Amino acid sequence: MVSYDSVFEEECEVLSNRRVGKYHEITFSSKRIAKAIKVGQFVNIKLNRVFFRRPYTLLFKDNGKFSILVKVVGRGSKELSEVTEGKSLSIIGPLGNSIFDFDITGGESVSMVAGGVGIANMVSLAMLLKNMNKKSRLFWGIKSKDEFFDDYLHFFDEVFISSEDGGVGYKGFITDVFREKYGGEFVYACGPLPMYKAMKELRLSEEKVLVSLETVMGCGIGVCYGCSTKTLEGYKLVCKDGPNFRLSELVL
Repeated sequence: MVSYDSVFEEECEVLSNRRVGKYHEITFSSKRIAKAIKVGQFVNIKLNRVFFRRPYTLLFKDNGKFSILVKVVGRGSKELSEVTEGKSLSIIGPLGNSIFDFDITGGESVSMVAGGVGIANMVSLAMLLKNMNKKSRLFWGIKSKDEFFDDYLHFFDEVFISSEDGGVGYKGFITDVFREKYGGEFVYACGPLPMYKAMKELRLSEEKVLVSLETVMGCGIGVCYGCSTKTLEGYKLVCKDGPNFRLSELVL
């Protein structure tokens, strides 16, 4: 569960807005959030065209700055994709739990299963594992070739890609590829709920599978209860108790 002693609100200046395939990699300057945010956590960004802040996971960070990956799906993400260098936005973070609340880095390698923009969660983890002299394997599923880009693939030791139309990589769903390649290591996944349901059907050791839930959030700090999700222990809040959960505790 997140501790709000280390959550900050900052006016963060846009340092760059770079097109990456169909997405936008946006980098912000930050004194406090960049220093405190950990792998698996997210930030909440205030925009003008929508009432609620919009949550975005950490892509990666460096000294005095952090980056996010934006996919345009509505008014909020469209506005964010159009920000220019020098503009400042109100950002709250870091929010949620991190992978360090689990034992995912305890083995020699981690397999990462990403659906679409879920690859954003995997980049900072791959960078961390490389610094720990551990291996990373990426399983990335996309709908079609026009979603593909290779900007971050060099961070991973092995990469497996699938597309639903067969335009790039294996044809089909990435969970089918993962099933054939999985060797019992720890797993981190981020994608749509149907992907998690498919992973449950693989009969894995779910205690070794950590997933990052993507959902609509209202406040992002556990007040509005708009992001509740069903678990074996009752309903929990994605923004406060998550966004990272063991697959074994989720009721899907």
